[in-house]
Amino acid sequence: MAKSQSPNHVLVVVLAVLAMAAGPVLSSPAAARNDRPVDQATRDAALLTARANLIVAVKRRDMAAVLKFFTPKVMLSFGGDAGHGALKKFLREDKSLWANLQWVLENGGRFNKDGSFTAPWTFFAEAKGIEGTEAGVIIALRVNIRSKPAPSGAVLATRSFGVLRLAYERNGPKQWTRVALPDKRIGYVHQRFIRSVIDYRATWTKKSGQWMISSFVAGD
Repeated sequence: MAKSQSPNHVLVVVLAVLAMAAGPVLSSPAAARNDRPVDQATRDAALLTARANLIVAVKRRDMAAVLKFFTPKVMLSFGGDAGHGALKKFLREDKSLWANLQWVLENGGRFNKDGSFTAPWTFFAEAKGIEGTEAGVIIALRVNIRSKPAPSGAVLATRSFGVLRLAYERNGPKQWTRVALPDKRIGYVHQRFIRSVIDYRATWTKKSGQWMISSFVAGD
């Protein structure tokens, strides 16, 4: 597979370039494309500080420090799971959840109409004719879509960000995601470079001047 740049590195580079080249683009919801990295947290210094401190705690796997950034009744699923006890349980039982949380925190986001902030930026990605449950977001530059789920597969197309329709299949190949191109051809993207729109996301809310995460969920 041809080398694609690290998604986290790409986000930092792209945001920096956009900021220098277009100034107000990142601070204007109407001007920024929803299928490109954006981080509106730069508008609020307190949010930036809280997020940076939480990222440090997550990297250290410091459970006590992490919990301080979640509301006592934080929503964790659409099935009733909530609160610090459930969050501790989930983080202890599913080690991949730590990595998911870190990715969410490190990959931008947007403010909502009610003043809350939801991360990552991929949650807001959209494409005409593709429902959110079927939308997969390319999260890096120059990502190859291959004819089969292997580095040896022929390159059908190359995408830098953007949204593709997910073409789910039972017992699909590990580490690869099946997608449908606009011309209806079926291809495969390495899972490192694509993320479902409804994958994990976190919503920050501000109360008494303090930003805390009030929900951390996946699915719909």
